[in-house]
Amino acid sequence: MMRGGVKDISKKIISKLPVSVTNLIFHNKIYGRVGNVLQISGARMHRCEINFKQKSNRVVLGEGSILKNCRFLFFGSDNTVEIGKNCYLNGAFWVEDDGNVVVLHDNITVQDAVQFACMEGTKISVGEDCMFSSNITLRTGDSHSITDLNGNRTNPSGDITLGKHVWVGEGVVVLKNSLVSDNSIVGTKCVLTGSFQMPNVCIAGIPAKVVKQNVNWDRKRIPG
Repeated sequence: MMRGGVKDISKKIISKLPVSVTNLIFHNKIYGRVGNVLQISGARMHRCEINFKQKSNRVVLGEGSILKNCRFLFFGSDNTVEIGKNCYLNGAFWVEDDGNVVVLHDNITVQDAVQFACMEGTKISVGEDCMFSSNITLRTGDSHSITDLNGNRTNPSGDITLGKHVWVGEGVVVLKNSLVSDNSIVGTKCVLTGSFQMPNVCIAGIPAKVVKQNVNWDRKRIPG
């Protein structure tokens, strides 16, 4: 308990949220309807906002993770955002429609202004020990329809998958149906639109292509 009798909710499961709940300890704001779930298992949130506009949505935060200035916006129902253990995040989760899943596994770092946008029942999956720079966008769909001349839609949404230990550089855009395999690097301002199933590659360009093979990377700056 903190002074004034406000309950510390940072290590408890919160379900059936009222219309507005504020965690005063870390200056977080949580807005929602009955039936949404926020599960915090030893994670810390600071100046974050969660807005549940519908019901049956879940946010699950793993032990040891730190979230700063993050926003979670849910415009549908039955969606899940799950953050693994020991992650550091500074970004936004924009979830439209129903049945979407965003999973960030353990030991992921997200530096600043990174948006995870998921829609139409798709999935964003990010493997362990991935590193994101800043001003990055991941989008599983276009949010609006492209049609042929008969009015038939031609731009369905699709999943995004990043393997383990992937480094995503500044200003990268990752679009629907993208896949990057383990131990790879996505270069600065790259636009990623395809599937790269070979591990240990460096990907760059607009559109993205493999520019180097048989590489890996390290968070430490190793002396030359």
